[in-house]
Amino acid sequence: MINLVADIGGTNIRLATASAENDIEKIKTYQCAQFDSLLSVIYHNISEQGLLGYRINACLAIACPVY
Repeated sequence: MINLVADIGGTNIRLATASAENDIEKIKTYQCAQFDSLLSVIYHNISEQGLLGYRINACLAIACPVY
């Protein structure tokens, strides 16, 4: 099983995998404007890493204003 973690901001998205020991590995940064959707950048990342077809858990941190 693959653990995907993401830090999603307005300009960049950082995607990485986390090991069973919660070590962050294979960090990649993408510019949000280069992708049509969150799904497309995640698909691009897992495809790039050769993870298509694997069961993936995901934890997504999305930046938003605090009032």
